[in-house]
Amino acid sequence: MRGLVLALLIGTTAATPALAQFAPEQRRGQREQARLERAERLERAAQRRAQAGESDLAPVDEQQPSRPAIDRAIERGRASTAAEQPRPRLDQRRGGSPDSVANWRREQREQMRAGRPGELGERLARRRVTPPAEARPDRPAPAPRTAARRSGWPRWQSSWHDDRRYNWRDHRRRYGSLYRLGYYFDPFGWGYRRYGIGWRLWPSYYGSSYWLSDPFMYRLPYAPSPYKWVRYWDDALLVDTFTGEVVDVAHDFFW
Repeated sequence: MRGLVLALLIGTTAATPALAQFAPEQRRGQREQARLERAERLERAAQRRAQAGESDLAPVDEQQPSRPAIDRAIERGRASTAAEQPRPRLDQRRGGSPDSVANWRREQREQMRAGRPGELGERLARRRVTPPAEARPDRPAPAPRTAARRSGWPRWQSSWHDDRRYNWRDHRRRYGSLYRLGYYFDPFGWGYRRYGIGWRLWPSYYGSSYWLSDPFMYRLPYAPSPYKWVRYWDDALLVDTFTGEVVDVAHDFFW
């Protein structure tokens, strides 16, 4: 039994160099056969073109893509080229300079501030809230039910205006982009009114969507609950959220 195993091992070892030598020869033969078949296809294609009266100076491979496939490739190339082109800027789409776009935004903002419906105001009108029947822009809102829970809270001190840490005007000159918050959504559509300390707002004007979550980012002092800094058009108002009363104000705060 051992002799038979040894004989098989010796035979396999001896055949391995021969197989290794035969593999490159086989690959070369396959490549040569493929080259001959390609030459025959080219020759047949040239003969057909000559019979059809065409020039055979540039033989064409039989495996070349058909005309519809070429047309589709051209269309894909045109589409990709168009997609790579840069999109026109906002001022180019409006047919003006960057200043004209800024002027358009400024005009829309002024129209909304004055209560006149502009292009942007018409879009936002669909989102407005219907004010209560007794609500008027020239009258303060009545005290809400939560005003009864206001007793016992400390009163707000406005001495922060003299503190250099809260010099928001100098801070705005250095970091003006922080104070550009975009368009203001007037929930009742009344337009801007210069409210002062003691005015009571309707709850729709000091909801959580109007809160300034980080007042010190704008160099405003932090306020304890229930006070909240809210944005009202370009003003920053400190509102007692229990009563709706404005207890502090910074006019012309935002751009």
